[in-house]
Amino acid sequence: MAYEIKYRSDNEMKDSGIEWLGKIPKEWEVRKYKDFAISGMGNTILKEELDDEGFPVYSATEDDSIFGYLKEINLTLNKGDIVIPARGNSIGHVYLVKEKIATCTQTTIYSKIKNINNKFLVYCAKGLKEYWFVFDNTAIPQITVSQVQNNLVPVPPCNDQQKIANFLDIKTSEFDTIISKKELLIEKLEEAKKSLISEVVTGKVKIVDGELVDRKPEEMKDSGVEWLGMIPKDWEIKRIKHISQCYPSNVDKKSYVGEKKVKLCNYTDVYYNDYITKDLGFMIATASQHEIRRFGLIQGDIILTKDSESPDDIGIASYINETIEDLVCGYHLTIIRCKKEYISKYIYFQLLSTGIKNYFATIANGITRYGIGIAGFNNLTVCIPQIKEQKEIVYLLEQKIYNINSIITKTQKQITKLKEAKQSLISEAVTGKIDLRDWEIIETGGR
Repeated sequence: MAYEIKYRSDNEMKDSGIEWLGKIPKEWEVRKYKDFAISGMGNTILKEELDDEGFPVYSATEDDSIFGYLKEINLTLNKGDIVIPARGNSIGHVYLVKEKIATCTQTTIYSKIKNINNKFLVYCAKGLKEYWFVFDNTAIPQITVSQVQNNLVPVPPCNDQQKIANFLDIKTSEFDTIISKKELLIEKLEEAKKSLISEVVTGKVKIVDGELVDRKPEEMKDSGVEWLGMIPKDWEIKRIKHISQCYPSNVDKKSYVGEKKVKLCNYTDVYYNDYITKDLGFMIATASQHEIRRFGLIQGDIILTKDSESPDDIGIASYINETIEDLVCGYHLTIIRCKKEYISKYIYFQLLSTGIKNYFATIANGITRYGIGIAGFNNLTVCIPQIKEQKEIVYLLEQKIYNINSIITKTQKQITKLKEAKQSLISEAVTGKIDLRDWEIIETGGR
């Protein structure tokens, strides 16, 4: 039977004396994190110290994944201790140690817990992270041991700590189940979109009366390109250099006296957006007249990432969907500008196909950073139908992709609302706003 969430009446609450915490139940108190935890930074662990077995070492990420093992260590964390990522985007993703582990590198803070329910303390960290983890405004966001130790904890009686922890175990699990299903739906829709694009732009299917129909074997020929395979008999094989001009950009983010102010289309603009539009909020920089003439972007241009820390992130494409005044392509990017006899949006969709993505990942050079030179783009092979069919393909893909993206966007908004509701529930529970005095404790495996 579902538990109806009840809230404490105002006359059961008192002022905590802390502005961001507000009112808490009269029987609760406020203490510092250091009253319940001995904390410190994780040890520095070098790659050469890692082994295939021993004590697991967890990465400082929100998914608490294991990245190696240590045979011998001076300090271990035990089940029930707490690990707090101290740097980067994972700050605030506190997690409970499930087994004996090694201290988690110099990028984490560990806490050995005493005199409080450890799971309740983890939920406090999650519910109050907006106030607990205000990180230094540096190039790499970070928090300190002292900051963690001085965080304020709303402390209920021991029995209530257990009730709150168990209540949140169950309720957050319900949220996580729904969120996971929606995230899986998005993954499937993204895969369906990739598959659709690849099938259409390589001619494996054709458009008949607005519908997609598989092509018969006798309609196909060997392309002579391994990753393309069979293509329609009347389609041509072309290299990018024969149908377009390629411009690797070297325009940096700096501003120089004497140069013109421009809007700069950067790596992240391309990486996170299928289409470049005027409402993206571009960085303002400067460029010389030569750079503006050569790297100024116009409607119909295709931009691709040309170097990255991962080969999988090379060849990410965006399309300039409208004319944007004074927009210039930044470095780490390459412009593909198609000749007039080809429809640039068809070439854009071709560049989104799985085969071409694999091509870029295969030819990327590097060790810690990967890149593709102009020859890698110029020698890319694409398959080209007649103009009429290019137009039909573009029209169909735009319609179908729009429908898929609409579902993805709607689902993402639902996930955001679910995460906000989950966060609000945790916050209200650990500050005593939710009345759990009638909640029946159900054991969930915590200490």
